[in-house]
Amino acid sequence: MARPAILTVDDDAPVSAAIARDLRARYGADHRILRASSGAEALELVARLLLKGQPLALVAADQRMPGLTGIEV
Repeated sequence: MARPAILTVDDDAPVSAAIARDLRARYGADHRILRASSGAEALELVARLLLKGQPLALVAADQRMPGLTGIEV
């Protein structure tokens, strides 16, 4: 079975990279760390995970993004 995914969603690329780096350092051995740069991209990733039957452990989303907010994701 695939390792559970942790998905980060942030439209600010340097912030997204830093969050993913820190999550990989702490949780990378047991989880896949995925990044999305928008709410729409995050929903596409979640849909792909669900279609493949792969587990999603956590979504950490920025609350202030263009388009969909973190709450809407």
